[in-house]
Amino acid sequence: MPRRLIPRRLAPDEQATLVEHLGELRHRILVCVIAIVPAFIFSYAVHDRLIRTLKNLLPDGTEFVTLGVTEPFTTSVKVSMYAALGLCLPILVWQIWAFFAPALDRKTQRALTAFVVLATGLFAGGVAFGYFVILPRALEFLVGYDGDLYTEQVRASYFLSFVTLMLFATGVAFMMPIFILGLVRIGVLSSATLRRNRRIGIVAMLCFAILLPTVDPVSLVLETVPLIVLFELSIWLSAIMEKRWDAPYAPYDDLDDWDDERAGTDPVAPYDDPEGAADEPGDEDWEDELDELDEPAGWDDDEDDEVEDDSDNDNDDEVDEVEDDEVDDDDEVEVDAGGEPVETDEGQPSR
Repeated sequence: MPRRLIPRRLAPDEQATLVEHLGELRHRILVCVIAIVPAFIFSYAVHDRLIRTLKNLLPDGTEFVTLGVTEPFTTSVKVSMYAALGLCLPILVWQIWAFFAPALDRKTQRALTAFVVLATGLFAGGVAFGYFVILPRALEFLVGYDGDLYTEQVRASYFLSFVTLMLFATGVAFMMPIFILGLVRIGVLSSATLRRNRRIGIVAMLCFAILLPTVDPVSLVLETVPLIVLFELSIWLSAIMEKRWDAPYAPYDDLDDWDDERAGTDPVAPYDDPEGAADEPGDEDWEDELDELDEPAGWDDDEDDEVEDDSDNDNDDEVDEVEDDEVDDDDEVEVDAGGEPVETDEGQPSR
């Protein structure tokens, strides 16, 4: 029987050995490779259109040159590979998410599944923002800087590597709200924590923009501003989504009460009353319940009666022994020093 192409996702409560986890990881990596290969073939088939589209970002009059024998081929392969990764990004993100999904409960899995779908749209928006907003202004500044001192010739490999990496990094940066919402959903962060540390978050966005492939202040500003806006949007979305995620627990002060009611075992639920009012149990009912609790398991009324009869018989025997002792004490007669009984005034020996 042929093996399944799509790996089976483990259930949240399913146990698996290390070998099984490694087998699942190998299977998911194989799925990613199988997805990238046809995407790369397609991208390479249209690489000339891709290169012309990226070349249009250069200012007019800039020469596009190559300085090596293999540079045209390697440049085309590099551009095709970046394009294939962009096309297969939904599959790659889904496989990564599916591998770690069993560590979360089912409700959290459903919420994060929607985030994975939304990540594709944010990545496409980041690539479009980088192509239409960031790169034209950044390249105009960089290529035209001190133009009267240099002849404007751009090497194809350096330019295409810079542009494709810039677009890919901008697309990944625009996925930042998804990562923040995911951390909020699993409880690592909260909207209150994000609001308290807003300044730290802004500095982190600036540092993240610096790490992107840019060397000029124009592109740095154009990258930092949308990242800060996305960070603020993440805070507001976290606050909104937290209210929705916590909605099932809102009527309850304690999560244990919510679990008890769902299970139908609420310990403080009122007694069923046809009139809708709960009658409190009387003292006699409480005494009967306490008597039942005091009796050990397996104890019945017949055994209780037998024990009472045995205890009564034992008490009667003890009373008879005491009376016999008293009679023996009455039979004892007082004697004098010589051993003769002592007579009383009535002529009877003294006892």
